[in-house]
Amino acid sequence: MITADVDTSEVVEAIAAIVRPLEDPGEALEKIGAYKLAKVRQVFAAEGPGWPPRAEGSKSYAERARALAVHRVRRKLQRELRRAKGSDDPLRAYRRNQVLKEFERLARGGDPSQSILAPVTARERAVGKERAVLVRELRERKKAGNERGARRSQKRLDEFDAANRDAIDILDGNRVRKSVAGLPGRIARAEKRGAGRLLGRLGSGIRANARKRSLTLAHPWKHAGIHNEGGVAGHGARIPARPFLYWDADDVDAAAEIILREV
Repeated sequence: MITADVDTSEVVEAIAAIVRPLEDPGEALEKIGAYKLAKVRQVFAAEGPGWPPRAEGSKSYAERARALAVHRVRRKLQRELRRAKGSDDPLRAYRRNQVLKEFERLARGGDPSQSILAPVTARERAVGKERAVLVRELRERKKAGNERGARRSQKRLDEFDAANRDAIDILDGNRVRKSVAGLPGRIARAEKRGAGRLLGRLGSGIRANARKRSLTLAHPWKHAGIHNEGGVAGHGARIPARPFLYWDADDVDAAAEIILREV
């Protein structure tokens, strides 16, 4: 655990004379804690100053980031497929299944330019609009509990699909093509999130706790301190120091100014 107390070391020496006359410095300490938390988060956002870069000695880091990205997108597409299977429209499930298949092809290194499907003409667009009306009618009758009407609507939809299968296949292919076109971007975004920043979300876990005459900044994770100070972690891994929780001269001046405003 990392702690920094305003009643120890240089900070006390600089501001103790100002704190002492205050009957209850708790409010001032809360403001100092808020100031310091903002400063710490600026350090994390800038990844420094003075932080050594991430060790790229093992190429497995980039591989793990991509594997995590692929896993996240795959799970999302699988959830979309499950939802589509539970809908009233079987073609929706077909489209999501095609997107998932194309994703797996791309994840194996397939060429996105090979996914070329038939273009959509005015006829296919007209079929799509008419089918959308039939699907909406079926959905409304089911929602209203009109079972007999829903059966009639389902029959009309099935007959319509059978009569216009070629146009519907082209429409489905076009929808799949649009979804597939965005897959490389989805993988890249997930890969970027997987790579993340140095020390990840460590900075967001730091909390300030102001009491009557003390201020503590700490992280609940017991291994956070080794990233701040450097050292040897489990299995002998050497962790470089990336300081983020410390008091410098600017912090002392800012703390003194806050306290003076409270006098």
